[in-house]
Amino acid sequence: MTQRTSIRTLARLMGVREREVDQLQSLMAGKEALRQRYLGNIERLQSLGDCARVTGAQQPLLSMNSANYKQAVAEMAQTQREALAEHDMEMDLARRDLAHASQRCEVIGQVLSRQRERVAVVARTKEQKAQDDLAVQVWRFAP
Repeated sequence: MTQRTSIRTLARLMGVREREVDQLQSLMAGKEALRQRYLGNIERLQSLGDCARVTGAQQPLLSMNSANYKQAVAEMAQTQREALAEHDMEMDLARRDLAHASQRCEVIGQVLSRQRERVAVVARTKEQKAQDDLAVQVWRFAP
């Protein structure tokens, strides 16, 4: 494989890795938005539960209805907390995947930079040799 082919291949691979990182970052942004919705839902459900007061001074049927409502809201809030905990675990896995993808992209970028630097050094060496050969020819034929 020639140097240019190697660089072209690495550049394509770098592009693929960058797109992968971009996709994972978009996925993480969506997951964070969902997490914020879960937190908002939990907060609103707690607020609803706090507003439903059960007192003995109310009529028995109203008191029982209020207690059932408060219990239902508490159960919904608990369900949301459980869903949030599961979602947080998924986010941790997605963060790990994003970190690995970023690391792979960075490594390929470093390899690509070194490869380009090697090609540049070889090109500079060839140019210097050509200049030296030209200088020797001029010196030989100088009067």
